[in-house]
Amino acid sequence: MLVFEPEETYLLENNKVGYWGPVTSSIDWCERNYVVSYFVGEWWSTLSNGIAIALALWGMCVALRHGCELRFIATFANIALVGVGSVAFHGTLTHIGQQGDQ
Repeated sequence: MLVFEPEETYLLENNKVGYWGPVTSSIDWCERNYVVSYFVGEWWSTLSNGIAIALALWGMCVALRHGCELRFIATFANIALVGVGSVAFHGTLTHIGQQGDQ
C-alpha cells in the first residue's frame, strides 16, 4: 500500500466501498477512493487516463488519414491499450484491474 499519511488517518478516511467491491489491489495511490462517483475508484486518475486514450485514438486517425506507416498506427494503438489497462486499475481498484495496468 502506497500511503503518504499516517495509516490510522488513511484507514479512517478512505474506507468507502464502491460498485466494484472492496479494494483488492496491492497499491492504493494517494487519491481518495470513491469520492466523486460510486462507480469510479480514483476519479482524477481515471479521467486523465481516459484523456490519454482519446488522444491516442485521435493520433491513430490522423496517422491513417495521412497514410503513415503501420508502425506509427501501432504505436498509437499501444498507447491506447496502456490507457485502457490503467483505467481498469484506477477505476476499479481491484487486483485484476491492477494486472491489466501492469
